[in-house]
Amino acid sequence: GLLIPSVRSTNQLGVGIKLPYFITLGDHRDLTLTPYLSPSTRTLEARYRQAYLRGEIEVTAAVSRDDILPDDTRAYLFAEGAFDLGGEYRLAFDVEAVSDPAYLLDYGYSDKDRLDSEISVSRYTAQDSIRAALTHYESLRDDEVNGTQPTILAEIRYDRRYRPAAAA
Repeated sequence: GLLIPSVRSTNQLGVGIKLPYFITLGDHRDLTLTPYLSPSTRTLEARYRQAYLRGEIEVTAAVSRDDILPDDTRAYLFAEGAFDLGGEYRLAFDVEAVSDPAYLLDYGYSDKDRLDSEISVSRYTAQDSIRAALTHYESLRDDEVNGTQPTILAEIRYDRRYRPAAAA
């Protein structure tokens, strides 16, 4: 159903209204669609959530046509999730993508200046921890060129706790 509307005012987009609408898609899934209308933009925001027996995902996104870049469709997508793989192992991921470097700031979605998308497998116990991950970075900074930055990093880490034997 319809949720509480909100008013947003910015120098670039003017005064606008957001009209969120919540949709139940079953016992474990839902979708919230939020049209955002102002004199300078027509935007549709969305948030999708789903719970599984052994995990969950959440996706947030928006698509805009505005006066800031009038010939372009602007958008972003953030997705994250985590799943129990059994044996105390966990799979986690997050994806961050944007159509242009200024979009997140222009709309107040995030003040991130670097996007990082990652997939990892980990296990944490009282005695040890292990984690393997691949991370993709994308800079949104004007003074950084993605072609000259390390964009994909791999990490494997293992830690073990040792306790000294008690003195006799």
